Amino acid sequence: MKNLRYIIIAILWLGSQQMTLSQYYLKARSDSISLENDSVMLFIDNYRGIIDWQASSDLVNWVSLNKSNDTLALRIDSSAYYRARIIEGSCSPVMSDTAFLIEKVTVTGSNQFTVDGKGGVFLLPSGIKVKILKGAVIEPKTVRLETLSSDSINSLAAINGADYASFLSGISMATDMFDFKKPIKIRIPVKNIGDTSIPALYELQGENKTWLFSDETMIVSSEDKFIEILLKASDQKSSLRKGVTEFTLNDIRNFFLKKWGDIFWSGDPCRKAGGFWVETRDIDNATGEGCTGVQVQEDIAFYGCDPPQKDAYVARVLSPECEPELKNSPVGKIKKGESGTITLTTEIGGFPLSDQEIQLSTTGNLSISKPLIFTGGNGNVSFNVTGIEAGYGTISASVSFDYYLTTSFVYHNGKNEYYEKDHTTLKQDYGINVTVYDKPVVTTSSPTNMKCTSATVGGNVIDEKYDPVTERGIEIDGGKHPTGSGIGAFSIDLTGLDCNTEHTARAYATNLAGTGYGATITFKTLKVEECLIVESEIIDSTCTKFIVETNVTLVDNTLEITECGVYHGFSPDPRLTGTKVAANSGPIPFKAIFEGLPNNITYYMQAYAKTGNCTAYGKEISYNGQQVIGTVTDIDGNIYRTVKIGDQVWMAENLKTTRWNSGSTIPLAKDTTEWKNLYNFDENGPHSYPGMCWHGYHDVLKNIWGGYYSFKAVGDDLCPSGWHIPSEEDFIKLNQYLDSTCTDTYAGCRSSEISGSKLQATEYWSYPNFTGTDEVCFTALPGGYVDVFGKFIGAFWTANFWTSRYLNTYTLESWLIAPRFDQTRSESDYISGTNLGYNVNNGLNVRCVKNIPVLKSKEEEYPDSFDQKNNIIIKIR
Repeated sequence: MKNLRYIIIAILWLGSQQMTLSQYYLKARSDSISLENDSVMLFIDNYRGIIDWQASSDLVNWVSLNKSNDTLALRIDSSAYYRARIIEGSCSPVMSDTAFLIEKVTVTGSNQFTVDGKGGVFLLPSGIKVKILKGAVIEPKTVRLETLSSDSINSLAAINGADYASFLSGISMATDMFDFKKPIKIRIPVKNIGDTSIPALYELQGENKTWLFSDETMIVSSEDKFIEILLKASDQKSSLRKGVTEFTLNDIRNFFLKKWGDIFWSGDPCRKAGGFWVETRDIDNATGEGCTGVQVQEDIAFYGCDPPQKDAYVARVLSPECEPELKNSPVGKIKKGESGTITLTTEIGGFPLSDQEIQLSTTGNLSISKPLIFTGGNGNVSFNVTGIEAGYGTISASVSFDYYLTTSFVYHNGKNEYYEKDHTTLKQDYGINVTVYDKPVVTTSSPTNMKCTSATVGGNVIDEKYDPVTERGIEIDGGKHPTGSGIGAFSIDLTGLDCNTEHTARAYATNLAGTGYGATITFKTLKVEECLIVESEIIDSTCTKFIVETNVTLVDNTLEITECGVYHGFSPDPRLTGTKVAANSGPIPFKAIFEGLPNNITYYMQAYAKTGNCTAYGKEISYNGQQVIGTVTDIDGNIYRTVKIGDQVWMAENLKTTRWNSGSTIPLAKDTTEWKNLYNFDENGPHSYPGMCWHGYHDVLKNIWGGYYSFKAVGDDLCPSGWHIPSEEDFIKLNQYLDSTCTDTYAGCRSSEISGSKLQATEYWSYPNFTGTDEVCFTALPGGYVDVFGKFIGAFWTANFWTSRYLNTYTLESWLIAPRFDQTRSESDYISGTNLGYNVNNGLNVRCVKNIPVLKSKEEEYPDSFDQKNNIIIKIR
């Protein structure tokens, strides 16, 4: 064997110890080294003996780690120093200065790594230590070796004793399987390989049959004359690919026998042939209907005393006419600024092609995540495309197809192994169209037709931005009002707005990208007073009652009055302090009648009208009963309150003048004697004289009760100028106004309980249970009367007033206001005309009435909250 060229393979006996590779390397440092954290292999060149490997943290105290001949695999720590001490042997050891892995080693776990070497020590998973010389890297996946180093502690066995090549193998019981992130081929050149000198795979007999390269594939190629060790990548698990995935050794052995069976048969007692077949699928376009697979069977030989446990052996043969193609799942549309995923598939005849290189570029408004991509095991690869601007864009895909026309594989227990030949390349260009869409562009129009509660606002969708508008409309004060879809101008009549309110509006349009908005505009609706005018006025009144009529004018005839009524109360600004009463639906104008107003108390009201959400108000009206009571002054300068009742104006106080309008003084009786002297008899008959007195003959009471006048003192010149003593007709007319039940001019209206109650004052009446309300501010006081003897009769429970009616000397007319009795002594207040047969010198009070009455239409009495005419009746309490 002296002429043999040796290929030395060193096998490390590592037991169960885990090994990975480091991105750091050993440097010579006398007899010690310091390394970062990782697992490494320490070894010494050119020495055979026993080495004690030691570690130290301070270079003083050393701890033994393990012993070996020349190599040790262990995990090192950056805080420690390491050295090798010779225990047996005489050669001086030299620490290796060779990097374990060159430049970069990416550790992804305890059993994955990649290599891009320049030179160093490479540890194969089976325990083979390979020294990679600098410059041996041909390309990232191929390393050419000149020598293999060996570890002397393992036995060596030579197979095939020819001079041309020797293959030495040692025992490897390692069961760890290492997956590599990229397939790496290590090519070992051999010389003059012939039919009888090709190294065979060697099977060791032991407890378990173990192949030499337990987790590599060793292929002998007679064409290129090298031994190829192919380290597998963990992701190579799909059909029609160039790489190698996991496998079972028996299947691989039979696969090799199929291709190089004749080499192994010579003299082998276990060689057998036949009995097994391989499925072959020829993919071609023979039918003219596209590339399809035709399945056939082919016998194979196997090597071994027992048939292998195979599931299937398949070979595929592609016709050169069948070209590969690129398919994509279209993105369709991408929103501007966002990304979508495109999946590309490389296949041929319906079968995926893996590891195909695709160069990507874009035109238009697109960007891509990767310009260079590779399809995976299922022939698929995905990448992201991003929309830059709205519009159309194209992705150009240039595919460098790289595949084999013939591919065979075996399959067992879910694992595959391949054989490939007839390498073919083809470059094809493809275009993928993508649309980038964005939010639509819309403008807002200026508002028109602005009113109190409505306005018209529009917009215009001028650009849909490559996706149809599904909704458009106006957003008013944050709330959306849709009106159709698509491009173009549009408008919407906004209703139900608040009056005199600033509103914001903007047009909007929505598509798949979202909602685009026009400019925000502000506008202000009209004041309610510009659309709805409320006018109120007092049309009639007494001291305890007033009537307000309210008219509502709609300036905007599109509006509708939804409610109207009044606020009222005893304080100003009744909208805040008073009570609200809504009118029943009915005609406009409407009336509000206020009754029961206390004397000399101011009352407030304000009318309102509503349309939608808007309310208009009339002016605030205040009313005091004193406002309708005028004054009149007599000749003495006494000022009297006056009150309008219906068409008449009456004094609201008893007359107390001491002179006639002529200036003559009326005789004043100061006691009963003087009063009796106003009436006497002589031979010529009875004589009556004019006179007057004060209540109880006390002048201090004149301002309350007024004067008591004999009939002789009563005449038109007693009342102030322009006023007169009331006639019977005057009292009847008063009754007719106060009592709507009066229908007869004379008999039916000479007496009235209703009128009596309304005329009575609310003070001084001492008889219990009287019902006087002084509703019209007549304020009749219970002064009684003075009889001919000067005595006061009926004081505090009757009121008596002269009329101008003179019947005869002994029969005069007066009107009485007093309680009425029946047998059960129940009572009511009434007014009645009374004829006194002997009262010419009785003393009665006087109320004057104005000569020219104010002409006003007679108003009805209203008994409830709304009368027959739907007017509001308000009882003031």
